[in-house]
Amino acid sequence: MVGLRSSRALSAATLLLGAAVVLGVAGVSASLDAAELFDGFDGAASEDAWVPSEGDAYNGVADLDEGTLTLPEEARRYGVSRTIPGGAVSLGDSPTGAVVLQYDVKFKRGHTCSGGYLKFLSSTPPFAPSGLTDQTPYSVMFGPDKCGDAGKVHLILRYKDRNTGEYEEKHLKNPPAIPTGDLSTHSFTAIFYPKENTYKVLVDDVVEQEGSLFEDFEPPFLPPKMIDDPNDEKPSDWVDEVKIPDPDAVKPDDWDEDLPRQIPDESATMPSDWREDLPKEVTDPEAELPEDWDEDEDGEWEAPTVPNPDCKKLSGCGKWTPPLVDNPEYKGKWVRPFIDNPDYIGPWSPQQIENPDYFEDDAPLKSVAPIGAVAVEVWAMDGGIVFDNVLVSSDEAHAKEANAAFWLPKFEEEKAELAKAAAEANKHTHLQFWRELISKVDPFVPEAALEQWFSLKEYLLSNLIVLYVIIGLLPTFLVITCFKMCVSSSSRNTAPTAADVGRKKKTDEATPDDAAEEEEEEEEEEEEESEPEKALPPPKKKKVVRLPESKRPKLFHCLKLLKQLMAEPNAEPFLAPVDAEALGLTDYHKRVKHPMDLGTIMDALNGAKIVGWGNIKYGSPLDFKRDVQLVWSNCRLYNDTPGDAWIREMCEKCEELFDRLWKDQKFDLYYESKDGGADLEEEEEEGEGGGKE
Repeated sequence: MVGLRSSRALSAATLLLGAAVVLGVAGVSASLDAAELFDGFDGAASEDAWVPSEGDAYNGVADLDEGTLTLPEEARRYGVSRTIPGGAVSLGDSPTGAVVLQYDVKFKRGHTCSGGYLKFLSSTPPFAPSGLTDQTPYSVMFGPDKCGDAGKVHLILRYKDRNTGEYEEKHLKNPPAIPTGDLSTHSFTAIFYPKENTYKVLVDDVVEQEGSLFEDFEPPFLPPKMIDDPNDEKPSDWVDEVKIPDPDAVKPDDWDEDLPRQIPDESATMPSDWREDLPKEVTDPEAELPEDWDEDEDGEWEAPTVPNPDCKKLSGCGKWTPPLVDNPEYKGKWVRPFIDNPDYIGPWSPQQIENPDYFEDDAPLKSVAPIGAVAVEVWAMDGGIVFDNVLVSSDEAHAKEANAAFWLPKFEEEKAELAKAAAEANKHTHLQFWRELISKVDPFVPEAALEQWFSLKEYLLSNLIVLYVIIGLLPTFLVITCFKMCVSSSSRNTAPTAADVGRKKKTDEATPDDAAEEEEEEEEEEEEESEPEKALPPPKKKKVVRLPESKRPKLFHCLKLLKQLMAEPNAEPFLAPVDAEALGLTDYHKRVKHPMDLGTIMDALNGAKIVGWGNIKYGSPLDFKRDVQLVWSNCRLYNDTPGDAWIREMCEKCEELFDRLWKDQKFDLYYESKDGGADLEEEEEEGEGGGKE
């Protein structure tokens, strides 16, 4: 039997305990003890009370441990329920004037396409939990439901029509939006007031919607008093067309409908350097049949065409045709102008008659079957859905007490954890920014100092405060350096004073100090002359070896790379355009201005088999790479919340694979090297006729 996984074995003692207590939670306050049902999933009583369905449709196994009821796996249908131990609860006969339904739920791995609602099952006909199906009658269905971006909080009542005796679902017209995408636990409360025929819906203990049962549900609880007469028919001579084509209008004699919208520019002349005898494109002379080309899979190989190099310095090649300009005589198809219809009567509608099925119902909640059980009966495409603190009560104060004691502390703790995680994510983003910025210095660091530079860089990234201090002091250092340079330059350029000039004139003879300085200079010169000259090693030079041009990867090699990339399991979300409408991503195209996906890129490359490689949108592999990188950047741009970490991780793995394939197939050597052509392999040689070192 599939349905419920418990953390303990059943025993006779726990069965007796389950029969003895009204609540499914141990240690609940005495006040909540008075509720018809409060289940916090703590203890043996809860584990005994929740019974899995024996239906074949339910392939999910719910976990009931650690104080919650959890739906652990995705793409599973779950069915598990429990009865209300104190007996059925009537929505229309509450002794306190209110009926409260409340629970909290958390989507630990995000909420994309799953139900998080509860079904409060009808007490009649008699219900056995093991026989739960999707057709089991319920009185109220309440809670969040979402697929894509179209999420809402359901509130549905099954009402018994007085005329037909059939039950009909009454849906809340404008249900509140759901907050379940933030990975936190949220509380959902529905309160019914049978005497006033009103209701409230609260999310996280805040009223999101309230109003009248008669006004806010569709179809309405009461049928309309007046209806359209089904036997009334629109008269055959009734005219409800406001405008009609002018019957007296005549097409002008000079109106020519056959004139084209655009015509060749008669004033244009073929440029003098236009060569009609040269083709616009020629077969790529360097193209070779790829080694992995499979004619069964890829079709017959045709050498790609490239723009004719002889036409680069010309205005154009091939047959010249004058450009098209708008035709000043063009008028298009003539149509009669519209005028007011002189016979217009107005819009027709059938006459109103009294509704023979109309009835009054001052207490509609009495026609909703009493609640006898609670069920989790959902299809879940998200794993890790956690239910807790299920409450059915006739006391409105119990909802406040349960939220304050159980939901709110958990919510505040989770909010603090999410804030901490967001701060860590922001720190990571900040760190990544500085890493990328500082790494721009790497190419300019001498090879001998690379190890020290990398150590310094990692130290700065590990101690950002030091980096901030350096950046903060850098402007000050530059100002001081410039000031010193200016002062030094000014000192050197200062003219000698009159006293200096006078003193030199008076002491033209050599002084003792001058003689001593001359002797020191002569001694230094003699020492330098006596030292033997040191032989300098011959300078080293580098020999440049170019990789052969025939090995240059071409655009059609991008096909092989892309096929390898698309075979990666993590690439699945990026294989086709994002269907924003189907997924309910209403803001996707506002945030992502240039959508791109791997399937679209593959279509562009495959188009070369029809139009030739020179006629597709990519002029070189670099254009292809830019579109692939656009896929990754769009993913990070739109999926920027903590709940989107899973798809960002898939994106990063695909990006790493693409970069590795790009390098393995030597695209980077030929298209991203500094010389702009084939990459260079360097070998050091001795400078003076020696062999290789």
